[in-house]
Amino acid sequence: METFGKIVSVVILLIISPIVSAFVALKLYTWFLLPNFNLPELGIATMIGIIVFLRFVINPTPDEDDDDDEHHSFSEKIVWVFAKVILKAGLILFVGWIVSLFV
Repeated sequence: METFGKIVSVVILLIISPIVSAFVALKLYTWFLLPNFNLPELGIATMIGIIVFLRFVINPTPDEDDDDDEHHSFSEKIVWVFAKVILKAGLILFVGWIVSLFV
């Protein structure tokens, strides 16, 4: 049963991460690129596809920044990765929103 919970956690993270990233990318695209370069409007599904493609091309391997991975439990790792996704997206969206006020 524990293995099933781990699999579900990873699948949820794999689904949530591109959706959150695509939402932020779509907002930045709408604020900065769309009005200035006469580009077509994109939907969230298209942006998810672009995000998945870019992650595959630009970063084919996961980050290897934690040397002491064996000291953390699986649930701690999942929580840390989820927090990184949300905090990074929130920070980028916040900075983009501030900049969009001046454009």
